[in-house]
Amino acid sequence: MEIKIEVGKTFGKVQEEFTQTFPFLKIDFASTGILSKELCLTKENGHYKENGHNKVADEISFIGFNDNTTVKEIVYQFKELFNLSVKVLRKSDGHWVETILTENWTLAKQNLEGKNLADFNFRNLKRD
Repeated sequence: MEIKIEVGKTFGKVQEEFTQTFPFLKIDFASTGILSKELCLTKENGHYKENGHNKVADEISFIGFNDNTTVKEIVYQFKELFNLSVKVLRKSDGHWVETILTENWTLAKQNLEGKNLADFNFRNLKRD
């Protein structure tokens, strides 16, 4: 699996593509605080950054990942390849929580944990 990163692509689109693969996980771009889906990637001095303007792509790169990729590894890829600080969040009881304490877990394990928490909460709601 991979996400194509290109100038002019919105953060929201990158998030959407990641969450299609891992529906109980989300990437947030740490440098923006609360993610704005309108912010786009631009390139300046060889580094990607947030910018409110769409730019024509002059370069295309990819973030590669699979079920066995750890949170730590995907965060490292974004930082090394694009100079972007990202967080991987896991859905838990209707909220998004940081995975910093479990950064050595694989994306598949993180996603399964999110699914299990959602299933558990749903079962408990049905009992009430």
